[in-house]
Amino acid sequence: MYKKVFISHSRDDPYIDFFHKVFSGVATEAKWMEFEDITPPPYAYIMNEVNQCDAVFVLLSDNIYSQSHTHNWVSFEIGLAANYQSPAFFPAFRRRGLDVFVFEPFSKRVDFAVPYCTYYMLYDSGSTKEIKFLKELIRDAPYHPKGVGVQCPYDDCRLEFKLLTRIEEFVCPSCRKGIKYSWPEEIEY
Repeated sequence: MYKKVFISHSRDDPYIDFFHKVFSGVATEAKWMEFEDITPPPYAYIMNEVNQCDAVFVLLSDNIYSQSHTHNWVSFEIGLAANYQSPAFFPAFRRRGLDVFVFEPFSKRVDFAVPYCTYYMLYDSGSTKEIKFLKELIRDAPYHPKGVGVQCPYDDCRLEFKLLTRIEEFVCPSCRKGIKYSWPEEIEY
């Protein structure tokens, strides 16, 4: 189970309530922060908070562009997760990079590239089934990861990530180009 998850988001995201429901009743602590509420220097505080987490959840919505600084901070938080190195004493036990989950609503795709992504999910904010799925994912992670492995087919990208939504057409979370995917029959959502 993840002990702490950093939530990278816009304060104006219309789907925040969905993720509050995901974390309610779960032992995992969700770290919600608003840039405007952090005592300067904010980068040091955010860096410390991300480094204390086990994963980063990136919530995409159109509001990522609502404040001029929001998309910059979301990019910064993703970069921190990508460059994270665990402080394990033995090099063999060091972990490079945190899990970065990118969540994008079905209802509104967002043109925001996330070059470091380990899990990608399109979701319906009204679905109790998806809330249950995400609670299980948080509880079981990182030992029983869900989803299917996908690699972006475009030579200028080639991002590898786990897809958490049973869908046959979607966009790559990094290059934002369309991908067609055929799910193996034996894999269930």
